[in-house]
Amino acid sequence: MLLYMRIGGESMLGNNTNENSVSTVKYVSVYISFYFGLFTLMAGLFVLAGWMFDIPSLKSVLPWFVTMKANTAVAFALAGLSLMLLALKNPSLLVQRLSQVFAAFVALIGFLTICEYLFGVQLGIDQLFFRESVDAVGTLSPGRMAPNTAITFILLGCTLILVNFRRSIPSAQRLALLIGIMGVVPLIGYLYGATVFIGIGYYTQMAVHTAVLFIIVGSGVIMLHPADGFMRTVTSDKMGGWLLRHLLPLLLGIPFIIGWFWGQGEKYGYFENALGVSLMIVFMMLILTGLAWGWAKTLNGIDADRKQSEDSLRESEESYRRLFEAAKDGILLLDFDTGVITDANQFLKDRLGYPNEELLDKHLWEVGLFKDIVSSKDAFLQLQTQKYIRYEDLPLETKDGKKLDVEFISNVYQAGGKKVIQCNIRDITERKKVTIALRESEKRFIDLLYASRDAILLIDGETFVDCNEATAKMLGYSNRNQFLMTHPSKLSPPTQPDGRNSFEKANEMMRTALESGFHRFEWMHRRANGEDFPVEVSLTPIAIKGKNILHCVWRDITEHKKLEIQLRQSQKMEAVGQLAGGVAHDFNNMLSVINGYSEMLLREITPADPKYDRIKEIHKAGERSAELTRQLLAFARKQTIAPKILDVNDSVTGMLKMLQRLIGESSELLWKPAANPWKVKMDPSQLNQILTNLLVNARDAISGAGKIVIETCKMEMDEAFCRIHPDAVPGKYVVLEVSDNGCGMNKETLERIFEPFFTTKKVGEGTGLGLATVFGIVKQNNGVINVYSEIGKGTIFKIYLPRHESENEEKDEIIDMPVIIKGTETVLLVEDDKSLLLFARTLLERFGYTVLDAGTPVKAIKLAAEYTGGIHLLMTDVVMPEMSGRDLRDKIMAARPGIKCLFMSGYTASVMSKNGILDEGINFLQKPFTAIDLSTKLREALA
Repeated sequence: MLLYMRIGGESMLGNNTNENSVSTVKYVSVYISFYFGLFTLMAGLFVLAGWMFDIPSLKSVLPWFVTMKANTAVAFALAGLSLMLLALKNPSLLVQRLSQVFAAFVALIGFLTICEYLFGVQLGIDQLFFRESVDAVGTLSPGRMAPNTAITFILLGCTLILVNFRRSIPSAQRLALLIGIMGVVPLIGYLYGATVFIGIGYYTQMAVHTAVLFIIVGSGVIMLHPADGFMRTVTSDKMGGWLLRHLLPLLLGIPFIIGWFWGQGEKYGYFENALGVSLMIVFMMLILTGLAWGWAKTLNGIDADRKQSEDSLRESEESYRRLFEAAKDGILLLDFDTGVITDANQFLKDRLGYPNEELLDKHLWEVGLFKDIVSSKDAFLQLQTQKYIRYEDLPLETKDGKKLDVEFISNVYQAGGKKVIQCNIRDITERKKVTIALRESEKRFIDLLYASRDAILLIDGETFVDCNEATAKMLGYSNRNQFLMTHPSKLSPPTQPDGRNSFEKANEMMRTALESGFHRFEWMHRRANGEDFPVEVSLTPIAIKGKNILHCVWRDITEHKKLEIQLRQSQKMEAVGQLAGGVAHDFNNMLSVINGYSEMLLREITPADPKYDRIKEIHKAGERSAELTRQLLAFARKQTIAPKILDVNDSVTGMLKMLQRLIGESSELLWKPAANPWKVKMDPSQLNQILTNLLVNARDAISGAGKIVIETCKMEMDEAFCRIHPDAVPGKYVVLEVSDNGCGMNKETLERIFEPFFTTKKVGEGTGLGLATVFGIVKQNNGVINVYSEIGKGTIFKIYLPRHESENEEKDEIIDMPVIIKGTETVLLVEDDKSLLLFARTLLERFGYTVLDAGTPVKAIKLAAEYTGGIHLLMTDVVMPEMSGRDLRDKIMAARPGIKCLFMSGYTASVMSKNGILDEGINFLQKPFTAIDLSTKLREALA
């Protein structure tokens, strides 16, 4: 937050390089006043914390010192807050009244305490907040502040009220000085061990930090108005102010230091009282003598500077004469009363072509400066009355008749007690030509400026010099004039996205541009309606009238930023998908072995066998793991699918009963189908996965009774929609929407919901793969997914599936329950995973097949070449070290043209298919597979 103070209407964080030393003193004075108030407020709060948490060092500084009472700390906190409000720049009437209320409470606390002392009553304010022990150090009544503390608070409250009124400022400063003295006296008592200074009689004594805070807050009030009262002398630019600012700290500090050393010397017996007094006198003499010598030397130097200034003035007069003669402009001196020429410099004589004797004692019209005697006399009379005239473009004719354009400036000054008219004449003939060319250039520039859609402006420090209409439009202002009157601090939020203060960072960026000649960076701006938006800023310094002005171009990159975020998210999801697919592939190899052997064992024993249930649990765990890997492959868009033409309404209607059982009776499930929906082409099981995962998440987001709505509609995406959603392409889409009125999600959760294994549920309640699976399925089907959520209101998922244009319906095939089908053919088995190779060989041999196995493609080629019998089928892994399964098939088929082929892999989309959809004629077995899966696929491949 920018903190603004009173002095000259300037920000406390502005650039003060042009302020003189006196202005700086005033500037710092109010600055210190604010922070004295802040220090007093924080000190009061710390003491209250000391009472609250029983921290002795906060209550009394040292154990043998008097504690600051709780109501004293409250009064100081209120006084500090009042002083801070008064130090703000142009405090409103409400702020002033609030400051006066705090001050009144300060005075009231002191007044009530004095009443307790005077009338011997207990008003209940002493231990209103905290209890104090009856044997506390220097305390007569527990919790009651010292009487001198109470009196000082009354004075302080009145001072803070009076300082609000300009006429009362001197009185308020005197009271503040008295408050400071009321703090200094006890402080001296503590420093020198004089307890009589600390309190009044046997009453409660003033705490040491109470005394210090009175000095601080009193000083803060005095410095609040550096241009009023006796502070005017302190901040004066005269000799008195300069001396006082340098002498006062020494005169106040030296006695304290010498007195303290004196007291310590007596305390520890270094010298007797008489010797101490003598030493103090000697030290004071030495110090004051040194100060007198130093100030005398300083004043002597000031006097020498004055004499030097007089000498410089004489030299200046001589220099003026030299400059008069050497000037490159024509200069004429006229008699104020008569208007005749009394002197002329050499340049003018040469330019006009007149010798000195022909110029002197002539009038202006006689040397070709004015058209006639009338206009010349009019100009002369104007000069006598106005003391200054200027003609920016005046015709002049030289002695030989040459026409010139000149700039004519005249003013009056005193020389030797006599008024003299000085006329400066500058030849602007060539400049006029340049000016005309410049105007034409400026017109072209302005035409370009106002035609640009980017904001283009000129900046001089903290001032907008000019801008185009696009600037006002971009920032939300009605016109450029309204924008140009706006302070730059209103065009940016307090901090930039990197956390840096906008004001400080803007200054750094401008300095960089001025030093390097060009600087481009990104910036967060704020429109007139308070909306923040990003821009790309280009700064180029240009020289205008001898000053470095910044030519600035702002380009709105809001849409660019949105596209960047979407691209990064897309790349991130793609990378995670690649990882997920690779992990799933490796797990599928291992799960094929686990599930296959467990299934084999279950077929070999009966349910009555003691090992049956344990083996069955192993098989179930393997199946659950296989399901997880299938979800990973769905997210990675590497699962193999069998798409069909679907009516989404019919598919959802057929799943409603299952979905209602899934979410339970506590939540209401509403179904709102669209009329005559378009068809889509996708795997029915994938639509089932999408709805199942979305409804499970909706169910878990609802606490108690709730409502889940499934809705479909039709939509046609245009170019505008696709610009916001780069993954989308223009066309017609079926929209499947699932909404709930659950707890909703925050922004951080929304950014990660599609990451695999990310979940907000408790450990063991979710895998974190549900929404990742939905994301993968949607992307695999060239769709788009959007989510909107608001905390406490619920979540809406919208899934856009491309419309299938073909009207040919595909009927689902009725598939009988599979059984293990055996065979007698010869199979060449190729698998680089040894455990999976052994398992597959075992299954094939149990099915009755003759098996030739190879752990590498090279061994398989050699085995196929050496084997003399017939080989009916090549069963091979897809991804292997030496060559791919496709390449191996091609080589084997070249040697054995009639051989069939069955591919197997842990993932398939990127190695065997396009977008996860198998090419026609490809036989594929997804790992992990069961005995039934293997026997069925073998017969399909061999058919």
